[in-house]
Amino acid sequence: MIIVCFHSLETITPTIPTISLPIVNIVGLGSLGTALFVFVSGSVLAVSSTDKMQDYFLFIKKRFFRIYPAFWIALMILLIAVPLPYYHFSDIIIEFTGFGAFFLWESLIDPAGWFIGLIFIYYLAFPFISQGMEKYPYQILGLSIVLSVFGLEIKNDFPLIMHNPLPLLILPYFAVFVSGIFLVKKHWYPETLSPAFISLVSEFTFYLYLIHAPILFYYQPNLVFSLVLSVFLSMFLMLIDTKIHNRIVGKYC
Repeated sequence: MIIVCFHSLETITPTIPTISLPIVNIVGLGSLGTALFVFVSGSVLAVSSTDKMQDYFLFIKKRFFRIYPAFWIALMILLIAVPLPYYHFSDIIIEFTGFGAFFLWESLIDPAGWFIGLIFIYYLAFPFISQGMEKYPYQILGLSIVLSVFGLEIKNDFPLIMHNPLPLLILPYFAVFVSGIFLVKKHWYPETLSPAFISLVSEFTFYLYLIHAPILFYYQPNLVFSLVLSVFLSMFLMLIDTKIHNRIVGKYC
């Protein structure tokens, strides 16, 4: 919701409130929301996964089917709701991989889609981080912080020369992801069940994240209409994705 608010502000004002921090440099609502998103992703994985995952490829398969069907359907919905004036078919195919922002320098259909590639790379690394933290929790946390600081410094020092290469997107949020895992491994979190409503809303925000940005930017300055349309399409996306998981994905994962 923080990210949605950030993109909503972008459509109505040229000046978005930001703060400046050492090393991190400029932080806005979008960066804060993304950091929380990554942190929660690491925490939830650590809670839901067993300490010893025997089948690495089964874990990755489950993670793939958890996010990619929703992402693909979102892109197809957006291709209809937000027509592109011009595009290469090959660029569309690349974006469907989830790594469009890494190879095309920008997402053609969905600006928020870069997160799919980012989080999937973290998924690939998660089993190794999780198992390593059983013996070396503080060392791994410290290493992740060093890597994130390095990534932030490169990004801040060479913003034009190194616009969007892969390391610049992976490294800055890596320590946040590892911190979420660390928190769970140390049991520094409230072990209580959330109300059903909170769980439902938390599921919905993922679909809203996938849909909202192109709608807001394409239909500006009609902010109210854009938000209503984003919510409606996100609900539709959530319904379809839930049915796919219940009827198809659940049988194979």
